[in-house]
Amino acid sequence: MTLLPIQDSDPDEPAGAAVAPGFPHSPAAAGAPGAARAAAPLHDAFHALARATMDAVWDWDLATDALRWNQAVTALFGYAPEALGADAGWWIEHIHPEDRDRVATGIHAVIDGGGSGWCDTYRFQRADGGWAHVDDRGYVIRDAAGRPLRMVGAMHDATADRHNRHELQRMRSYLKNIIDSMPSVLVGVDGEGRVTQWNASAERATGVAAAQAVGRLFAQVLPEHAAQMDNVRRAIAGQVPVRAERQVFEREGETRWADVMAYPLAGDGAEGAVIRVDDVTERVRIEQMMVQTEKMMSVGGLAAGMAHEINNPLGVILQSCQNLRRRLGTELAVNRRAAEAAGLDLDALQRYLEARGLVGFIEAIQEAGERAGRIVADMLAFSRRADESFAPEGVADMLDAVVRLVASDYDLKKRYDFKQVEVVRRYESGLPPVPCARTEIEQVLLNLIKNAAQAMAEGGRRPSVLTLRAAREGEAVRIDVEDNGPGIAPAAQRRIFEPFYTTKPVGVGTGLGLSVSYFIVADHHKGSLTLESTPGEGSCFTVRLPLRQGGSV
Repeated sequence: MTLLPIQDSDPDEPAGAAVAPGFPHSPAAAGAPGAARAAAPLHDAFHALARATMDAVWDWDLATDALRWNQAVTALFGYAPEALGADAGWWIEHIHPEDRDRVATGIHAVIDGGGSGWCDTYRFQRADGGWAHVDDRGYVIRDAAGRPLRMVGAMHDATADRHNRHELQRMRSYLKNIIDSMPSVLVGVDGEGRVTQWNASAERATGVAAAQAVGRLFAQVLPEHAAQMDNVRRAIAGQVPVRAERQVFEREGETRWADVMAYPLAGDGAEGAVIRVDDVTERVRIEQMMVQTEKMMSVGGLAAGMAHEINNPLGVILQSCQNLRRRLGTELAVNRRAAEAAGLDLDALQRYLEARGLVGFIEAIQEAGERAGRIVADMLAFSRRADESFAPEGVADMLDAVVRLVASDYDLKKRYDFKQVEVVRRYESGLPPVPCARTEIEQVLLNLIKNAAQAMAEGGRRPSVLTLRAAREGEAVRIDVEDNGPGIAPAAQRRIFEPFYTTKPVGVGTGLGLSVSYFIVADHHKGSLTLESTPGEGSCFTVRLPLRQGGSV
């Protein structure tokens, strides 16, 4: 087999010379003058094409195994004409070892199997030892009987294309990673509102895979934000971003908030937009909590001031009741002297007061005043700002103080009347004092007892029984607040201590009471707050407070 480079020469030079200007059509054509004249225009055109193309064009004489190349083989792979091998074996030897058997088997399968077209992609060695990725195509020329005579083809160096495709794919993957790494939901849409891009955050937020979302209308895959398409159209029409803040939407039965931004696509005549959705629910809730905290601080300060103001007239009332009882009594000599001076029978006055029930009225006034004084004292203690210092406190005293406070709660009395609740106290005798911040623990107990009272009233069971237990449990004191209300569903029990989670109607609860209570007990006092509840039978919240804080009793 002879392997010769194509060189410039006279087109009329007889075909079959050692160095040919082009590719002869066939051995038969070379031996027939008439055929040669007829084939000359085709020969010239093929020669011109071989010179003009940037691909390495080859002609393989299957009868003699000679293989000819055009000059592009030197430009593409760096081989000088004298470096080219003498037969097709040189070409096979320069195919990458991992590709060699596949390529040789494939091309011979076409030749021997009666086929006409062959193509393959493989690695071909350059003159400098490097490897080029090539796309090779060949066509088999056969005689009238179908016997293979020649095979012509072209080898295209696809290394740069392959590199460009690889870089393009790498860049696409890099950009996709950037988009998928963003916490915001990013959705690309075209001018009709159909999804063209769907990042990983969108998949997590909706449960819809990108393959299922692309091509569908934005309103179909994110129906809670369907109204934002008006802003998207405005952004595309005006080529300016459009922002919509704190958009309220529902997801899994929960009210949430989102900031939605629509960015128009710019450049290359693209019509569409990128929609960014940021869930700001936690931020909104924190802001609401801060506002509520400010309100509660104001209310707490107001309550403390009111308690002080109430204490003054209350003191006058109690002192006056005490003086009335003393000055209307018969045991003081000064009372008898004053009555005689006024011509009054003090014993007859006593009989009159008792007959008209005035003595009982005075006692009732004094009893109510003393009760009001206890309530004011509890309010002052509860509204006092908590500090970080712990002091030994009696658990039974705190429970009783909170019960008195709850019994006087106007809101509870108006809606549920806590006096209708039977309070059962089961306090273990001899309980040691617990080191704690009293106001904080009273806040926890207040939340638990109020919740129990509300649950029992809403449950409709009669009689309503609230059981309060206090007992020592190892190195801690255990406090149980148990009600016989409707209980709590298992699904709600798992989330009962989550911030903002509430089973109460809108406007009744904020969902902060139990989460704040959990924080006070678990974080500040290193204790625990747990729940046991059976739907239809009631609930029991258990507070465990350690008897040691910071290594001391």
